[in-house]
Amino acid sequence: MACACVDAPTIGLRQGTASSSRHGKAIVCKQSHIASEVESFVYPNLEQGMIRLLRILPAAPRDASVVCCEIAQFHLDEELEYKALSYTWGGEQEPCTIYLNGRPWRVRRNLWRFLNQARSLQAHCSGWIWIDAICVDQSNDPERTHQVNFMFEIYRRAQHVLVWLGPQYGDSDKAMQELDHRHKSRSSRSLHGVWSSPAGAAICELCKRPYWSRLWVFQESKLGKAKTIICGDQAIPWESLTSFLHGIDSRAPGPRVRKMDHYKLTRDGPAYP
Repeated sequence: MACACVDAPTIGLRQGTASSSRHGKAIVCKQSHIASEVESFVYPNLEQGMIRLLRILPAAPRDASVVCCEIAQFHLDEELEYKALSYTWGGEQEPCTIYLNGRPWRVRRNLWRFLNQARSLQAHCSGWIWIDAICVDQSNDPERTHQVNFMFEIYRRAQHVLVWLGPQYGDSDKAMQELDHRHKSRSSRSLHGVWSSPAGAAICELCKRPYWSRLWVFQESKLGKAKTIICGDQAIPWESLTSFLHGIDSRAPGPRVRKMDHYKLTRDGPAYP
């Protein structure tokens, strides 16, 4: 059984504006055997000085794996409240289908994983989000060039930058929880002891993920007013990681620590500031 989207009463949208309080038509998802006959999403022309933003809709009770989004245009000089996603595109193999305004659209698997996971992280991922692979018509060279020139402003004006490291694996939950605990408790425990623990190995693996090798990663993450790191279903403030990494050498580690692989790989890795 394939999946499609159908109309249902909810909050309506007018192109170029935020949602109004009037009830209209929006998109929800349900299973259908005619999804393959639905025409793909077609980008309307994007006027100068405007950007697209999308909003991830709640999962449908009958098929939570179907990801549906609303997408609309906004003037960048408006007092917009939105988030911007910083992530890796990942490989082109095994693309996944989502639905934009009720029409199917193909995205790379890493982005689908974020969109799917974001629905369970409403405290961090609700509202409008700018995602380059969807909010920019990648097949339209003039638009793509124009939007690339806007990217500095898009990230700078975002209320929040969401840093997506990917799905949970390699004890990433343990790493995220250790970083979050240390940050929240302002733990004065020596950082050196962590390298001989499972948490140290997990943090090392987290800091080796492909995201940290992106060319623009630090430019994007530093521009937003606030940053949140998301890995799987775990979300922590950006400062949870940066304070840990800055503290690695706050006290000179002894010879035993300096020889530990997890310490060396993290200290010399791409995530280290």
